[in-house]
Amino acid sequence: MKDKYASNVGDRVCIWFGVLDLGNLGGISSVVETLAAEFAERGHAVGYITLNPTVRMPAVKGPVFHVNRFEKHTSLHHHAHLYPGPFGMKLAIKRVLSRPWRFWRDRRFRRFFDRLPAGDCVIFAAPEVSQLLFRTGYLARTGRRPLMIGQAHSSLEGILNWNLDAAIRETIGVVDQFVVLSGADIADFETHFAHNFIAIPNPCAIVPTVNVEESDLNEIVYLGRLSGEKRVDVLCDAFDMVARDVPGWRLNIYGDGADRERLEHHAETLKASSQIRFHGREDNPARAFSGASLAILTSSFEGLPMTLIEAARCGVPTVSTASSKAVADIVAECGYLTPDNDRDSIARTLRAAMEDPEGRKERAARCIEVGARYSPGRVVDSWMDLIETARRG
Repeated sequence: MKDKYASNVGDRVCIWFGVLDLGNLGGISSVVETLAAEFAERGHAVGYITLNPTVRMPAVKGPVFHVNRFEKHTSLHHHAHLYPGPFGMKLAIKRVLSRPWRFWRDRRFRRFFDRLPAGDCVIFAAPEVSQLLFRTGYLARTGRRPLMIGQAHSSLEGILNWNLDAAIRETIGVVDQFVVLSGADIADFETHFAHNFIAIPNPCAIVPTVNVEESDLNEIVYLGRLSGEKRVDVLCDAFDMVARDVPGWRLNIYGDGADRERLEHHAETLKASSQIRFHGREDNPARAFSGASLAILTSSFEGLPMTLIEAARCGVPTVSTASSKAVADIVAECGYLTPDNDRDSIARTLRAAMEDPEGRKERAARCIEVGARYSPGRVVDSWMDLIETARRG
């Protein structure tokens, strides 16, 4: 029986993206949407394989295969134990259903891949998707199968911090190629995983809404998820330490997440609280960055964060910790790199940047040059080279 979730895309080659939650807020979703738009512009069909339910359909429409369909009726769903029902009967029934559902899901997942044309290409933007495929028994094999490419969106440190080591290793068991974000990451990944990797950066499609010459409004911008590893409380503290000595500046925080309420309360306790504003989710990075003087990033670990590239594309230098080799390389070229990760070091670097109008202007011009490297056209050129080379091999 034909699975309606594995919709036919006709005779065109289809580029499939494997994701956790299709359309969810975050840098990976932004990357997937940008790549999808550029592949579609070049005449390719685009499809999506989402582990969990779709949050929002991307601008580029295509067939969607929901891997964990009907999981909510089993005890494997992450909210199942919160609603056990009278005397726990609802949860008990879900436990009974879990094993046959898992068998059905795994068989359906394998069959979906078995039906994909050999000319298609699957890019696993989330290693959890390819890990599940590995665990269903769909091992790497020769013969008729689509081209499959793994993609890591973090540095090795981030992979280990997120406990994705096993997911990467099992992804290696099903993919033909594996992409990391920068040349700086290749050595780390190859040493740790004893496998060959290729570097292709993430694309960024945004353009500033204000000319670089018209910017520098004494605004500092953070744009990203409000979660622990981003250390937004640290950047608020660093700003608070220097705001009185360098008056007239504002810190604008864009984003949402589990820590938002805690961070807003923390900011209210600071002396510079009136100069710190939380704006919530912002789907248009250009609107947040255009006209700003500085961006700031104080994460404990990163890969190649989209917020850094988005700021560069808007001509905004970033004050940042060396949260990955890729971040350190870019910030050393067109931003302000902190020598250490502590509050004092971040505050000193931030103050130096705030008191350096000429330096900011020079770095803003270099940001535009650096940001051009991440244009969708240039990045997808690299993807097409990889796909064609892999197919010939």
